[in-house]
Amino acid sequence: MSKTRKDVDDAWKPLHDKLTRLYYVEKKISRELFEKAHAVLWLLHEKESIENGVLPDYEVDEITRQKRSRQIVELLSILQTHDVVSLIEQLRKL
Repeated sequence: MSKTRKDVDDAWKPLHDKLTRLYYVEKKISRELFEKAHAVLWLLHEKESIENGVLPDYEVDEITRQKRSRQIVELLSILQTHDVVSLIEQLRKL
C-alpha cells in the first residue's frame, strides 16, 4: 500500500530534526558531515516520495531524458559514504 505525503514526511522529519540538533545546538558534528548527511536525508525523503507517488518522477535533463529518480540514485552513490551512513544509523537509534 502506498504511503501518503504525511506518512513519508513523518518518517523523515524526526531524523532531520535530530541531525539539525546535533549540528546547530549540540555542535557534535562537523559542517561537512552535516551537509552531506542533510543532503542524503533529503534525497532519501524525495526518493520515497517518488516511489509512493507523492511527487512525480519528472525529467531533469532534456538531452539524456534522465528522470529525477535516476539522478537521486547517482547522487546517493556519491554522498552515502561510510561516515554519513553511520551517522544516519545513529540518528535512527536516538
